[in-house]
Amino acid sequence: MPSARATAGGLLLKILDTADPRLAAEQIADDIAALEYVVESVRLPDLHLKDGMEAPSSLVVATRNAIVPHLVSESINDGMGLISTGFDADDVSPEQLEAILRFVNRAGATSKAASTSYSWTRELLEAACRVGAEPLLEHYGLDPKFLNSIEDRGRATDEPLSYSEFASAVPRLLRNTRLTRGEIGLNFGGNHFLEIQRVDRIVDESEAERMRVRPGELVVMYHLGPGPLGSILSNLYAYRSKPQLHRKVGYALFRNLLHVAKGLHFHRTFARLNDWLAIDADSDQGRALSSVLRVIKNYGFAYRMATIAGIADALQDTLGIGQSSLGLVVDMSHNMLQPETIAGDDYWVSRHNCCRPVTGMPGIVAGNHQVASCLTVGPQGCDDKLGGYDHGVGFLIERAQQTGSIDPDPRGLDVRRLRMTRGTDELHQREVLPLLSSGVIEQAVASLEGMGFARPVAYLRPLATLKHKT
Repeated sequence: MPSARATAGGLLLKILDTADPRLAAEQIADDIAALEYVVESVRLPDLHLKDGMEAPSSLVVATRNAIVPHLVSESINDGMGLISTGFDADDVSPEQLEAILRFVNRAGATSKAASTSYSWTRELLEAACRVGAEPLLEHYGLDPKFLNSIEDRGRATDEPLSYSEFASAVPRLLRNTRLTRGEIGLNFGGNHFLEIQRVDRIVDESEAERMRVRPGELVVMYHLGPGPLGSILSNLYAYRSKPQLHRKVGYALFRNLLHVAKGLHFHRTFARLNDWLAIDADSDQGRALSSVLRVIKNYGFAYRMATIAGIADALQDTLGIGQSSLGLVVDMSHNMLQPETIAGDDYWVSRHNCCRPVTGMPGIVAGNHQVASCLTVGPQGCDDKLGGYDHGVGFLIERAQQTGSIDPDPRGLDVRRLRMTRGTDELHQREVLPLLSSGVIEQAVASLEGMGFARPVAYLRPLATLKHKT
């Protein structure tokens, strides 16, 4: 199977003729669409190229019998979710908003291996990798009905993975180290965040009622993952451009040791510094990678159950909101590489920083800490074709700010943002900023609705956001 570098002219790592992230993304998307194993691709409104990425964000690609890790980032099953509280947002003071964020921040791990009340035992790690979200919902005492609101019910396959599949996919060292089960569920570094919001405007009343979301309600949105194990495993099965040099060296050594023991074909496929891999799904290497991807998917869903538990504890401590009042509106991934059947045909589908549309399933298109997010629903028939919807429109918002084409919200409202050191009370920055207009995200969602992938249900106004200092 030819590499994209050989087929597509070498544009997949370095853009030689433009520094424009949108134009660069269009060029690479053209190259990807021309690959012989690519059946179809879909470009979404927030299409752009992030630094260190081999493929653009907001790009959906279907391949026939080819697994291409570089079509997504190393953070497979990075995800987002939304929790309803049944509480009136207008009854919560700015000080209480900050107290919720500070509680969650203190509960986080100070390092990957540090223990918290949300950390896992070896047994929980195995359960997470084999079963997904369900055993962690039980462990944290969360409502078992939440499982119905998680994409694919929080599991990669209908049945739990066997122990042999788990042990084959996760090396013994990673099964035993605290690095894969210490920092669990509360890492909001990079572009990840925890945001308290107000349901500002209902667009579709019947859908909002079905989702049990009401005007003026306090809701909490989270964006994080996939957790330490997911990122490590991703890097053990493909050389990636983004990690820092010391991490690249460590991953390279681990890859060589892991795959040399599996034979020459595995070593040639996975241990070399290949900047683009396209692996036959029916080969021994393809079956091994497929198994690893199932483990990563399960682990990512399980990881975010700790997020929900931490948020629930913060709401109880700060506002006295019991778990019985909480609802999980949705939890879904936005960076996934998996087999799918679409209109009767089987493909491997990649969605890089975009989500899978499912008829009737809630979704999220995020704004940013100054711009509203949109709660969406999958239109009828949206899953009968290849598609997706942006997990956010951060690039479009940034471009609008650069060009001066986004104005303050006419109501003159403020938002708060805290930047803190995880696992401590150390506050690095507190900002009080103006709320900006929602025109950019409304236009993007209108485009997605026109494509048949997402329909707006409600707009969620940011009140206070937590980011970790990185």
